[in-house]
Amino acid sequence: MREVTSDTTSIRSIAVIGSGLAGLTTAILLGDSGHNVRVFEKSRGPGGRLASKRVANGSADIGAQYFTSRNPGFTRFLDRWAGPRSYQSWNARFGYQTEGASWQAFPEEHRFVGTPRMTAISRALSEHITLASGVRIVRLSKEDSKWQLTGTDGQHYDGFDQVVITAPPAQAQELLRDSGLEAMAEGLAEHVDNILPCWAVAAHFNRPVDFPFDAARPNSDVLFWVANNSSKPGREDKGQWWVLHANPEWTHQHVDDAPECIAEAL
Repeated sequence: MREVTSDTTSIRSIAVIGSGLAGLTTAILLGDSGHNVRVFEKSRGPGGRLASKRVANGSADIGAQYFTSRNPGFTRFLDRWAGPRSYQSWNARFGYQTEGASWQAFPEEHRFVGTPRMTAISRALSEHITLASGVRIVRLSKEDSKWQLTGTDGQHYDGFDQVVITAPPAQAQELLRDSGLEAMAEGLAEHVDNILPCWAVAAHFNRPVDFPFDAARPNSDVLFWVANNSSKPGREDKGQWWVLHANPEWTHQHVDDAPECIAEAL
């Protein structure tokens, strides 16, 4: 980390809620500017939508399938803070199915994945921050110009000048409402409506699947995305792990179904 010279009177104590890519980036940049930052994450580890699931003989990326980097500044940020070994290009065959059921290739674009799994990026970034994992913040309160955070276990975290919420809109809205910040919560209503659910299934095949693409969007009332997770660089799976994402409408209709039923249906 480079040395940062800062006027100590402007140094802030900042809490960041959520350790997805947005939260990690925010925390790193604020810390690099000299501020004291602490990140709170309700899950066991960082990642957010960069979610991976350990499976037999490997792992499967059940969340974000890849990412692009159209901004050179973002690429430099990843190289510096996560390291160039934490991600690689996914040089696969991408396609989509038209309404006439024919298959077309995706437009050419650099697509990247974490190696050996998507969470490798968030794990590498988290090494540069102070992370409190397994802590769900359920209330914010302000006393004498300082913010206090309260967790589900009743523990208080005091002395923050500012709070940055990077949790998904629905979770952020719930936190704001429970903190009596109704006006701010209402401001998230449109964003909450735009977040749609998605069932994900990882399926293992002992033999290669005969399919024209490594990843594709079918023209289907059920499936939105199918991908050969084992085609990603850095994976050492025996056989093939395929990840299936249901489309939002089907997921919404079956959101309360048992996972076993979802796996069989997909």
